[in-house]
Amino acid sequence: MVTLKASYMVKPAKETPTRLMYLSEYDQFDTITHSPTVYFYQHSGELILNAIIHTLKDSLSKALIMFYPLAGRLARGRLQYGHSMKCGGKSGKWSILYWKDSSLADSNRMNWVVPVLTKEPAGSNKMNNNAHVSNVDKPKGFIEAESSQKPGAPLGVSQPSQAQFHSTGQEQYRFGRLAGQIARASVESSSQAPVGEVCSCSRCGQRGHASGSCPCLGLGISHILVDGECAAHFICKWARIAHGKKPENFPFLDRTILQLEDSLPKTSFDISDFNPPPLLIGHSNNTEERNKKTVVAMLKLNKEQINKSKNKANEYRNSDTSTNRAFTRYESVTAHMWRCACKARQHESKQLTNIRIPVNFRNRLQPPLPKWYFGCTVLPIVTTPTSGDIVSKPLSYTAKKLREVIEKVTDKYIRSCFVFLKNEPDLSKFRYFHIVGSNQGPFYGNPNICITDWTRLPLYGVDFGWGKEIYMVPGAIGYDGKASILPGHDEDGSFLFLIPWRLQETHMDAFKKFFYNDI
Repeated sequence: MVTLKASYMVKPAKETPTRLMYLSEYDQFDTITHSPTVYFYQHSGELILNAIIHTLKDSLSKALIMFYPLAGRLARGRLQYGHSMKCGGKSGKWSILYWKDSSLADSNRMNWVVPVLTKEPAGSNKMNNNAHVSNVDKPKGFIEAESSQKPGAPLGVSQPSQAQFHSTGQEQYRFGRLAGQIARASVESSSQAPVGEVCSCSRCGQRGHASGSCPCLGLGISHILVDGECAAHFICKWARIAHGKKPENFPFLDRTILQLEDSLPKTSFDISDFNPPPLLIGHSNNTEERNKKTVVAMLKLNKEQINKSKNKANEYRNSDTSTNRAFTRYESVTAHMWRCACKARQHESKQLTNIRIPVNFRNRLQPPLPKWYFGCTVLPIVTTPTSGDIVSKPLSYTAKKLREVIEKVTDKYIRSCFVFLKNEPDLSKFRYFHIVGSNQGPFYGNPNICITDWTRLPLYGVDFGWGKEIYMVPGAIGYDGKASILPGHDEDGSFLFLIPWRLQETHMDAFKKFFYNDI
């Protein structure tokens, strides 16, 4: 049984402004749950656990001075509409937890963090913060967590039964699941939700040493406060401070810059990007699809496979599209994944299928936002062709569909979207949750998908003093049809794409077959 032993509550090392921080419509209309990420390290020498914890605590407290909104707490606003950020005072804290004596170093690192939590109980809307995690296979060891709880108290996350977990091997019962559970439990139904959580873990020797160790660091940061680019900025600066270096590239914290003009007129904005995603033909709701068992696969594409996909997408580009610019690796691989998903799901030809693509607009506004703007600057956009067209037409057709919706995110579109959101009385209807099996918010699973581009994010080189990470992945993939495309390197150092991808269990084998054979 995983139990709580203690916690380390970290606040900014110096006094920071005390105020309610404005959160823009762009911060509030999308996902509001925590987004966990996990960094894995390999260290050949000895690491003293107390020194690791001290380094994390000390450097985090210093980093939270310049990133002080991350030491705040979310405050729920009127109705279901607004949140704001309570900064300073006694409200802000981060929790640091650590888990030791795991067998992480004994596993293939490409399989370390495939999450295995497959679904919540049907009809469950909330996490029960008083329940225990028990009766499931777990790595040996313990967690150090909330000091406000008595030593030995059970971990305060929801109680899943054995039937709620799916395993394809012991290598999957790893830190990613734990980090994801902690992050999810911290935000559900909280009117004063914490912004960040840290989980560290290592394979330990005796007397607090980690000999031949494999330190890991997991973070869960509220998506209502930052997007992927801002989270990466924070983590990189935190690691820099841990090395004793002077901070640089201070975040731009004035979010009122995204209030735009109050006098913007109402527009005839195309709200198709905010419509509910299509249902399977013959279905009146998505309840059945939400409750089906899902699994996660870690897909890998080497440089040769990526180039094959790109060449295939561009084969008919000149005759089939009006663009003069070649389709990117992301557009090509995403188009290929979408086609394979339609085939694996065995859709009818007339089945509408929707892809959701988060587009970063910070450089698409005119003028662009300040370089180190710290806030959410992501707009999810969609396109909805039929599965028959995706499967039967050249790959360039699907890549063109992706290109068209990505390029429609212009300054005019962003401002029109702002007006639309500003005039919406309730933004909660647009929010979705990074929680498998949740019945809250829109459902982007079968017949739909969502693929996020992480290929341009500064994900690597995060060194807290025990070397740079050897592996980094999301700690949770939230729902059927969800994937992220990450840059990575294989064991021999060659470039590849890493793609954690969640799909219904009955579709995954067929998808893998099409994904690798049809490329």
